[in-house]
Amino acid sequence: MYAIPERNNCDIAILHHTLTRLETQTSSEYIRRRWPGAKILVISAEIDILDDPLYDEWAPPNQSPEMLLATIEQLTGGQSRGTRKTLNRQDICS
Repeated sequence: MYAIPERNNCDIAILHHTLTRLETQTSSEYIRRRWPGAKILVISAEIDILDDPLYDEWAPPNQSPEMLLATIEQLTGGQSRGTRKTLNRQDICS
């Protein structure tokens, strides 16, 4: 994320449970400063990994892909780069 060009916009950031608590906090703070309008979804086994202002939604690492997609669509309003889009499983999973 630190290498993303300044001109690029970010609608949502998903922080994975493999990050340490410090990495998650540092990343969230950076995202809040650089893309103040971006939503932050934290995937972690720890529900209290961050202070509330540093993230918008939390999900457990074992959440189903369908529930994860629903959470992302809720956070983004189904928006992707200014156009309405329905997300599919393949949009976030390889």
